[in-house]
Amino acid sequence: MSGRDEHDHEAAGSRALAIALLINVGVTALEGVAGVLTGSLALLADSLHNLSDVASLALAWVGARLSARAPTPSRTFGFLRAEPLVAFVNALALVPLSGLLVYAGVQRVGAAAAAGPTVMALGAFALLANAASALVLAPHGRSDLGTRSALLHLIADAGASGAVIIGGALMWLGVPGVDAILSIGIGLLTAKAALGVLREAAHVLAEGAPEGVTAEAVAAELCAVEGVVDVHHVHVWSISSHLRAATAHVVVSDVTNASTRPLLSLLQDRLQESFAVAHATFQLETVPCRETGVLADPRHVGGFNP
Repeated sequence: MSGRDEHDHEAAGSRALAIALLINVGVTALEGVAGVLTGSLALLADSLHNLSDVASLALAWVGARLSARAPTPSRTFGFLRAEPLVAFVNALALVPLSGLLVYAGVQRVGAAAAAGPTVMALGAFALLANAASALVLAPHGRSDLGTRSALLHLIADAGASGAVIIGGALMWLGVPGVDAILSIGIGLLTAKAALGVLREAAHVLAEGAPEGVTAEAVAAELCAVEGVVDVHHVHVWSISSHLRAATAHVVVSDVTNASTRPLLSLLQDRLQESFAVAHATFQLETVPCRETGVLADPRHVGGFNP
């Protein structure tokens, strides 16, 4: 993807987030008011869950806008880390929220059911709104962690809204405890989605290797290049979901200017093609340095003072 295409893709993703945000603000307000007027804990729970969607979408939109900003002398990678940071904060906020929903449901067991038809109608409206928002974001969720975290919120909330519709029907039929059970179910669904995003975002922030990529695999790929004698001191990580980076010490038999330029291009191309690593830096050596292992412990690097 060219720089221009990448910029257009990011702008489209930002617009999609803004559209989904406006839709969910309306759904949250409507369900919240209706939940108070009808006394339905299920509607209030779904409204609170939708409020988390609003926060998620707002954070993702801010993250997308920040990520598009150019690098500066003090921030050489720009604000690309805003994306996983937003996803982490977003998911972290959902954990206590899910606990609150479960607690409220347990406290409500045995209480009188709310108005079933009203609950069904608003659940259907929320389901359609969440589905529309998810469709708007779907083309951008695969390539952006912040957008994907918001998309997961919407998918989980669409499922919760579907449960609210079924629950409303059961309330209409006079089945006891449905309102409380729905609140507990929505809370557990929220927790599951939040923990998955939290784990993925934390892995990126902790400089973890991208999924399906290891230092050993990177070293093996580079060693297969003609002219490479050995590869060691390998690091591979994600700066954001858009940018993977790697560094490595590469031992070569010839380090003349005529040989190193095409070799460096070949090494970079191999990592791009095999692991989608776009930002690769290599230290060429004729004799291996003291860090001879593929994995180099950063605590033992010269000058490190923990």
